[in-house]
Amino acid sequence: MSRPRLLLVCIAVALGLASIAIAKPTAHATTTVLTNGGPATTRPIPPGFLGLSIEYFAVPAYAGTNPEQVDPVFVQLVRNLAGGDPPQLRIDGDTTDRTWWPVPGMPTPAGVNETLTPGWIATTKRSPPPPGHD
Repeated sequence: MSRPRLLLVCIAVALGLASIAIAKPTAHATTTVLTNGGPATTRPIPPGFLGLSIEYFAVPAYAGTNPEQVDPVFVQLVRNLAGGDPPQLRIDGDTTDRTWWPVPGMPTPAGVNETLTPGWIATTKRSPPPPGHD
């Protein structure tokens, strides 16, 4: 091996050893400890909370359109899912992002293409009725 080549090999080995020495942790290394727990930063989900992943327009298909005669199968389903607590329904789906309650004198907002109606509100409000009020 020629002298310049030997010198390059020695330099490469020295640099490699130096990088290994730099990468080794020292006794002064900082340790970060992450913990899980502590005080809640939000309110807990209330008992009986039930999120149904159905589009807003599908509610009448499940509950019916008559607030005085909400589909008993749907009522029982909601009660079963709520686990005995008074249900608090949250209806969600892509169309809820594009739905609004019309406000007199206000134009329909951009991107909104669905409108809540008094009948929809009445039926949804009654779904399900409190136990003993079927």
